Amino acid sequence: MRTYRKITIVACLLAALTVGTESAAAAPKAGVWKADEIQLGKNLKFTVKKGKITNISANVLESCTGSSYSTWTTFAPDSSWKIKNGRFSGRQKESFGDLTAYVTFKGRFTGRSTAKGILRQETIVAGSVCDTRELSWRAKAR
Repeated sequence: MRTYRKITIVACLLAALTVGTESAAAAPKAGVWKADEIQLGKNLKFTVKKGKITNISANVLESCTGSSYSTWTTFAPDSSWKIKNGRFSGRQKESFGDLTAYVTFKGRFTGRSTAKGILRQETIVAGSVCDTRELSWRAKAR
């Protein structure tokens, strides 16, 4: 009977430690990250350094109002996103001459060298609105 109690106590302690470990966010590896998968796009990459994500770029498909076809656009914000508890999220506004872009980038680090999330870019130029919609991605540290 005592052996059974000891095993039960040890099992409970191990379960508690495992739950605590799973809920703790992994600190992402610093450096360049590249997407293995990106919905309707290619070449997604970004840099992780000192608790921030910077230098995001990708080629993604967007659809514009008043147009019956989609075009490739470069998703390249100058902004940065803070990493907090293994997660990042935000919508940034950028202007390039007559063009205004609203960039959404959010996700989470699923491990020290893996991450997943969504990106979206809404671009307004000359009264026309172009939108990539929300595109999912998965990336790895390189």
